[in-house]
Amino acid sequence: MLESGSGEDSVTPACFLEMTAEELAVRLGRPGKPSPARANALLRWAWCNSRPFSLPDRLEGVTARVLDGLRAQSSPLQVTESARAVAKDGTVKLLLELEGSPVETVMIPGKGRVTVCVSSQSGCSRQCAFCATARMGFRRNLTAAEMIAQVLAARAVAPPGLPLRNVVFMGMGEPMDNLEAVVRAVAVLGEPSGAAVSPAHVTVSTCGVLPAMERFVSRCAAGLAVSLNATTDRQRQQIMPAGARWPIADLLSFFSRHGKTRIFFVEYILLGGFNDAGADAERLADLLDGLPVRVNLIPLNQFDGAPWPTPGGERVQHFFSLLNARGIRTMVRQPRGAGIAAACGQLYRSTPAPVSR
Repeated sequence: MLESGSGEDSVTPACFLEMTAEELAVRLGRPGKPSPARANALLRWAWCNSRPFSLPDRLEGVTARVLDGLRAQSSPLQVTESARAVAKDGTVKLLLELEGSPVETVMIPGKGRVTVCVSSQSGCSRQCAFCATARMGFRRNLTAAEMIAQVLAARAVAPPGLPLRNVVFMGMGEPMDNLEAVVRAVAVLGEPSGAAVSPAHVTVSTCGVLPAMERFVSRCAAGLAVSLNATTDRQRQQIMPAGARWPIADLLSFFSRHGKTRIFFVEYILLGGFNDAGADAERLADLLDGLPVRVNLIPLNQFDGAPWPTPGGERVQHFFSLLNARGIRTMVRQPRGAGIAAACGQLYRSTPAPVSR
């Protein structure tokens, strides 16, 4: 949902890829008479092409004059694929240069569907100790159009016949620090004549930026995953500096307040010898008891310089079993693309790399 009078969303979008069908209908119609048919035609064209980063010269049902008018109001995107890596499980990681800023995007094939992992920023400012992206520092926020471009680029390398079904904003960056663009991207992805990815099939992940989370749930129907990763504030602040501003109790209160209309995901990265003991599992169960949450356990995906080992399978299973026995809905997220540094917490690129296939 976009609210035209709220915050940065009142700013005119710069690229046609980040315009909703309603906005395109106005741009492609006559004064006082929007043209939904033309808008839908353009959306269908965009999502039937692998790299529609600028407007077409011709489009059936739309005159050249009308297209030229939109072209004058819309900036093309500069998108370059600098590198590509393919894992044994079919996961593909793309290094894209978006207006010169490096961004990694992941295409994850599944049974009868494709999931795309999108970055919301180039780099990240949040300095989480278990995430390789923190080493990049923060470059800049991405536009909604640049997020849409990632989905298009990833979908273009998907296996034939697998439809795009899920989008997760779990790549580089903190989505709540770029909230307006993320909300707009979710709205555009949901357009029936375009990607047609329902908000129910979109999940946005955050380290727990509470004020932005409040705005998010009031404006966007996508799922929300909160990276908790600890059971005490002192423990959490050691690995997530952002935790000092928003204590665990405040995050739990947020879940409780919005639980009548939402189910939230709690992400818990298991760091060997730090937060993966049985006592940690019991405290986590105490914290989450009765709350509308589902837990995703994520064994640490290794990267150069990671401060902890990945816990072994038996330790992960024990943690899972303790939560499950307490009635906490829990799943262990199996890594996809870890061998090509495409799994959760592994995305990092400081300089462009040569294209490799």
